[in-house]
Amino acid sequence: MKKMKYTLLVISLFIFVGCGKADLNMERIDIKGNITSVTLDTSIKNKVDSLLVEATVSSNTTTYDKASVKITKNTVIIVNGVQVDAAIDYLGADTAVEIQFIGPVAESYPVQATADIIRILSPTANPSPIAQEKHVDPLTEAYLLAIDTFYAEDPGLNGDIKYLAIDTTKIDNLNIDSKKELLSALEKYNLTVMDTTFEDLQAEGLIKDLYFEEGILFRIEDEPMTDKALTLRVSKWRSGTGAIGTDKMVFQKIKGTWKITEEGGRWIS
Repeated sequence: MKKMKYTLLVISLFIFVGCGKADLNMERIDIKGNITSVTLDTSIKNKVDSLLVEATVSSNTTTYDKASVKITKNTVIIVNGVQVDAAIDYLGADTAVEIQFIGPVAESYPVQATADIIRILSPTANPSPIAQEKHVDPLTEAYLLAIDTFYAEDPGLNGDIKYLAIDTTKIDNLNIDSKKELLSALEKYNLTVMDTTFEDLQAEGLIKDLYFEEGILFRIEDEPMTDKALTLRVSKWRSGTGAIGTDKMVFQKIKGTWKITEEGGRWIS
């Protein structure tokens, strides 16, 4: 009897392990290409939070040509058939990968998606630090979240642009270094990032007849921090008849992550 129980246990474990390995199989490849930039998780040392991936020209098996890919605790990362964690040691710049998405895909450009499975095709022993994004200080992350939220909304305003301009003159809670970190973090969109104003863009001839032909302008105005909450007024502007914004967007840090907890006065023109 004991021998039979032991045999059944071994068989059960074999089946269980076999099922686990089956989960590593990819049903499809949503993007196959090279990592061009890496965003690190500020709360966990050397852990990757998201990737920007561009498909290789020779790849004809990919659904998208460029994607901003979020990595979660449920993302499966495979190197040489072995599952690994989301460390920068494995996910460095120029690393070749193929990725299967899970959940909805935000049809901005680049698309924004969550990784289900990442298979690393060319493991990098010493990732290049050049294309890795800097750690962003905790407060700056809230401003980045505000811009990311509006960048993804009304994607038609983002069509055929090469400039991402942001007016930081009304941002009082960030010092000069934090503002630079914000601008650096926005380079993930592969656009020319500018710290400038509407008036300066007009003076440079980039805005003509109330139209920013080659870019979008973000304007953010903040209020002093109260009770660990941050309140912003945010807008994304392309033209006199192409803009969106909100008069109130409240952010609070919940379990180490900034969340939008309240919003009001949303407008569109």
